[in-house]
Amino acid sequence: MTVMHPDTLPDDDTLLAYTLGELSPLHRSVIDAHLVLRPDTAGKVETLAAPGGTWLRQQPTRAPAPDLFAKITAQLPDADPYVDLPLPAALRSALPRRSSPPRFGRLPGSRVDTTVLARDGADSLVLVTLPPDTRLPNHRHLGLEALTVLTSGYEDHLGETWTGDYRTYPPGSAHDPVNIGDEAGWILAYLQAGVRFTGWRGVVISIVEKLRARKRAVAQVG
Repeated sequence: MTVMHPDTLPDDDTLLAYTLGELSPLHRSVIDAHLVLRPDTAGKVETLAAPGGTWLRQQPTRAPAPDLFAKITAQLPDADPYVDLPLPAALRSALPRRSSPPRFGRLPGSRVDTTVLARDGADSLVLVTLPPDTRLPNHRHLGLEALTVLTSGYEDHLGETWTGDYRTYPPGSAHDPVNIGDEAGWILAYLQAGVRFTGWRGVVISIVEKLRARKRAVAQVG
């Protein structure tokens, strides 16, 4: 689906913050994925960056340290940790660097799989896979959620959201999106402070998350 709707695109303030490097790295990953899928938005970013690029080209240049490239490449993983995901290579390259493939977990009582790709304090970057005709259990956002649909599409109270679309949900909002496409839906979401699932799932997931947090804290101490 290629129909463009203003409410499924990053607004000008978000794109300017992206251009200026003011977005968090986790939020930037969501915008990066959107730009891969929406070249027209990428062109807008280039327009916003043009004045800064002109200024940088006018500045005196200095050769980098001879070992700079070697130091950078030494910190990169040897293989693509996302190679097994059914996503285009360009999209996989927009995901954050990591040393091992992501491990997916099934949400209790559902067919929805999720994995946390990266964390920054209470914020997280989450990859969700939603089979066709499957609904993500109802949940409330404890902070901002910004997402890009990587494949397929879903529908919620805001309407339809398709491949390449970017959506935001304010703190306190809730939804239970359902995949309305013919293929598995992949969604990359930036969550500030996470979400809280309602009903019995909320209780179970809360317990699991507390156990995982305790395990991470013990590992960090060790």
